[in-house]
Amino acid sequence: MRPFTLVGIIDASGSMGKLWKQLVVQWNTLLQENVHNQVYTITFDTKARCNQSDPSLKTLLNKHGGGGTTLDEPFLKFQEIWREKIPPEHELKVIFIYICIASDHLAI
Repeated sequence: MRPFTLVGIIDASGSMGKLWKQLVVQWNTLLQENVHNQVYTITFDTKARCNQSDPSLKTLLNKHGGGGTTLDEPFLKFQEIWREKIPPEHELKVIFIYICIASDHLAI
């Protein structure tokens, strides 16, 4: 099996508040299943944050954001990671999670 890099791009805006604890459990479980793979977690509200040394999500939303939402910043951060840190021999798996306020639906 080819090695892979997992990148999570996760909405950490205030609108994620009611879903945050459930998302933390699911994401952190996924990290445990991928302990031998390279993992990056990018969280975003109006700013993008990335922590490869500890890609787990914290229970408190304000540790990752909690403000408004912008989509430019997390994808710029993703491009930076893709160009500079992901080995060319790795397969790339990306999970994008955000909530759409207009419809109040979670998108994955």
